[in-house]
Amino acid sequence: MESDSVQVGEVRGIVRDSVHNYVLDLASVAIYKEKDSALISYQLTNAFGEFQFKKYLLEYH
Repeated sequence: MESDSVQVGEVRGIVRDSVHNYVLDLASVAIYKEKDSALISYQLTNAFGEFQFKKYLLEYH
């Protein structure tokens, strides 16, 4: 039997327009479970297109 490992991590980045490379403020960013597509967390980017999910639980199987 395999044991699941859980670690705490961080996900962050910048959302940009793919044509003009402009940063996108107030863009929706979401994290979903790969297994069943359940929503884990979401937020809007700031005025600089930045987002950051702190203390995000990373599960490894």
